[in-house]
Amino acid sequence: HNLKPLVNNSLSEDHQVLIVGDVKQSLYRWRGGNMKLLLEGVQHDLARFGGITEARVLENNYRSLKNIVKFNNVFFELGKNLLTASLNEATEDDSDDDTIGPPTLIEQSYENFAQNPTKEGGGYVEIRFFEKTINEDETEYKIEDQIKEAVAKSIQKTKEDGYNYGDVLILVRKHDQSMQLAEVLTEKKIPFITEQSLLLKNAPVIRLILSILQYLKNEFDPIAQNTLLYRYCQFFN
Repeated sequence: HNLKPLVNNSLSEDHQVLIVGDVKQSLYRWRGGNMKLLLEGVQHDLARFGGITEARVLENNYRSLKNIVKFNNVFFELGKNLLTASLNEATEDDSDDDTIGPPTLIEQSYENFAQNPTKEGGGYVEIRFFEKTINEDETEYKIEDQIKEAVAKSIQKTKEDGYNYGDVLILVRKHDQSMQLAEVLTEKKIPFITEQSLLLKNAPVIRLILSILQYLKNEFDPIAQNTLLYRYCQFFN
């Protein structure tokens, strides 16, 4: 609503406007996404400029290797068919819930998902399924030990295959899950960087300097002594 007057004004003065988006990503409703905006909202709001507007689908993938693109094409095709069939079997009341959207909306969203790979060969995808267990107060699911162990083993296998730790990226859904993974990575002596570790106050050299200052302030404080000794050994080892 904020941008629409600017777009209308720009087109009215014969300027060009480029609107880029991915309908599939707007399925994340909790982030405020509205998939209908790109499916029909833009076309409706700019209907009077229909003669000069054009919709283009970016069919070529220039980023991912061939096997990754092929996997995505198969995965989304099967996912679209399964989800559409499930929604068709749902009761009319459930379909009107609009949690995900009616079957036709899903079909429209994934109508042009397939991409053509431009990179030859390479790429690897592996999917594993684990049982989910809910925590004691039944508020959220926890990452099980088997998942944490599987992540650590995957990283170790990647290292054995000749990759560096810096080539590995781990994505989690929630912040506390990254903390749980950090614990097992520390146990396995696998170096890692997290959002918290990038903060200046968490840098080892900064923590060492602070320990030195605290020790100089009161050199007879046993806590300051032990903290300085611990961080000194941690930094130089």
